[in-house]
Amino acid sequence: MTDTKFKTLDDFLGTHFIYTYDNGWEYEWYAKNDHTVDYRIHGGMVGGRWSVGD
Repeated sequence: MTDTKFKTLDDFLGTHFIYTYDNGWEYEWYAKNDHTVDYRIHGGMVGGRWSVGD
């Protein structure tokens, strides 16, 4: 894990990470711009699909 400090929204935009829960499911998350985030679930019934926010 990195030790990144976000002071403004601009510092956070473009952030991308993949998080793995204890049950093994992976979630991928991306801060696309100041009003949109996208995420993807890598397992289960909806695995591999992107959910695009607006």
